[in-house]
Amino acid sequence: MSQPTPRDIAARVVHRVLHEGAYSHILIHAELEAASLPPRDRALATELAYGTLTWHLLLQRVALTFIPRPERLQPEVLAVIEVALYQLGYLDRVPPHAAINEAVESTRRLGKRFKPAVGFVNGVLRAAVRQRAAWPQAPPLHTDPLEHVAHRGALPPWIAALLLQDRPPEDAAAFAAALTERPRLTLRLPHDAPPLPPADAPTPGRWAPHAWDVPRLTPAVRDAIDHGHATVQDEGAQLVSLLANPRPGARILDACAGLGGKTAHLAQLAGPDAHITAVDPNASKLDLLRQTFQRLRLPLPRTLQTTIQDATPDALGPPFDLILIDAPCSGLGILRRHPETRWHRSPDDLDALANIQRDLLQRALPLLAPGGRLVYSVCTFTPQEGPHHIQHLLHTQPHLRLAAAGHPEVPWGDLQPTPLGFSLLPHTHGTDGFFLAALDALP
Repeated sequence: MSQPTPRDIAARVVHRVLHEGAYSHILIHAELEAASLPPRDRALATELAYGTLTWHLLLQRVALTFIPRPERLQPEVLAVIEVALYQLGYLDRVPPHAAINEAVESTRRLGKRFKPAVGFVNGVLRAAVRQRAAWPQAPPLHTDPLEHVAHRGALPPWIAALLLQDRPPEDAAAFAAALTERPRLTLRLPHDAPPLPPADAPTPGRWAPHAWDVPRLTPAVRDAIDHGHATVQDEGAQLVSLLANPRPGARILDACAGLGGKTAHLAQLAGPDAHITAVDPNASKLDLLRQTFQRLRLPLPRTLQTTIQDATPDALGPPFDLILIDAPCSGLGILRRHPETRWHRSPDDLDALANIQRDLLQRALPLLAPGGRLVYSVCTFTPQEGPHHIQHLLHTQPHLRLAAAGHPEVPWGDLQPTPLGFSLLPHTHGTDGFFLAALDALP
């Protein structure tokens, strides 16, 4: 079997994500590891896959303009066409004729039953290049802000409407455009870790004291990660644990631990005497969490395969000094990393998720010790998943007070805190989109 090209991999990822429900970041990693491509080709495959998933709706509209019987087109072939259209419309690395020829060969490599589509793909792409000026364009912002924002961010209209809900059109358009960009690679590199070599061009983050940006995953960066000196983590995610600012020896509950990135950061901040309990219903995630702690040479936390809704008081133990609820959410703040979320979410999801989040917060309150801190975070920007919850708690729980700062090395005031917490936005702060807040209980 011949070695797949970056276009082959990208088309396979696009097809499986859109038609089989696969997760882009997991599938891309698996495909690239299996193919053993050189760094340049890995980067191209990643760009083609993420870019095509981001602009899928527009690329599909363009493709269907030149396809007379779309119901008869195999989805695998449509994925090849969309990848080629993304390369033709958004990348200028190769001439159009070369991109078309590569798409034709990708179609040929799909197998015998796709052979009749080879000439068809060639014709569709050549027609699309000839009529490039007819591809959909964003209308002026002042005449049609909803369509403009939707186009700039490759968003379905309901998400564009959310962006326009509480901000000026110009800001919404900038926010939308930022959601189409590839995020930078950010590491969490503790002060006592060996520095990265200058050749890797590390630059310090804007907000978090342990954040470093690097242009790419070089061998030296991989080595730092493998040896436990660095962890890949967005700067916004780092700020969640820094807002928690655990004291040494604290009793800590991570109520939605997931893969354990924030759990491990809390452990590094709290020191070896901390008592950490990590709760998650997914056993495989808890396995990866323990592997992360081992890689970072941290004392293993107590892990419970359950939810705080189902965990018994005896299993959880005495009240906690710090509780982190990094709640399940719509994920609309991390569309740069998970572009398919645009097409997999619906407006109905927001209310359902808000109910889950509200229940998590209510279940956590009795577990918080007097004088303890409750930190709530979501990787989205919707009011019902963030500020509305904090507003409700402050109105109904008189023993809670909003904390305006956390770790002293973070310039919290420069992050423009709101009366209900912090909203981190990609076009303003350079981070993923997050809402985070800390509530302190009276002693």
